[in-house]
Amino acid sequence: MLASDRKRSNQQNDKDIPEKQKYIYKDNQIIPISWHNTFEFCGNLLLITILIFSVVMTIICIINRIKNKDRIRKYIVLIWITEFVCFFIILFSDIIVIGLTSKHEYSPECYQFSNGKHTIVIEEESYLLYGGGTVYQIIEDNEAVYLIGFITDDGARNNGNYNIIWHDDYAEIVSEQFASIKAEFID
Repeated sequence: MLASDRKRSNQQNDKDIPEKQKYIYKDNQIIPISWHNTFEFCGNLLLITILIFSVVMTIICIINRIKNKDRIRKYIVLIWITEFVCFFIILFSDIIVIGLTSKHEYSPECYQFSNGKHTIVIEEESYLLYGGGTVYQIIEDNEAVYLIGFITDDGARNNGNYNIIWHDDYAEIVSEQFASIKAEFID
């Protein structure tokens, strides 16, 4: 393979890699759209398939035992040991790919603000002493574009009590938890 062909092939593969995380604003929630969701769904589907297979094989072995009066206990145990090994493999692969933390642990709450021209959503998160949030701009088809993130010292929520100062190309967000942040719009 020539160097130019290899470079062209690498450029083609780079087009398939998403550059930025995509988000959708739906039902007052920011929902990330990524290959992690597909991986998690496929892992769960595989786990359910293995579980159904194990139950069916156990039933077949029990019927076979009743019919032929054979000792098949070792086969049933082998089936269920295989089930548990597969379960833990899927569980650990899920943890490796997605991580140990879940967005649900931070119990995010979203607050929407608009000046008629631009719409922003502030997603607040709080967990123990961690508090923070993310500012998104909502564009066509309810796509949410990440603008800026912020943290608070004590994990307290602001419960949507923000003073938004609207400008042509950015919004200044003022809160009791932090001085102010500047969220520049995507146009």
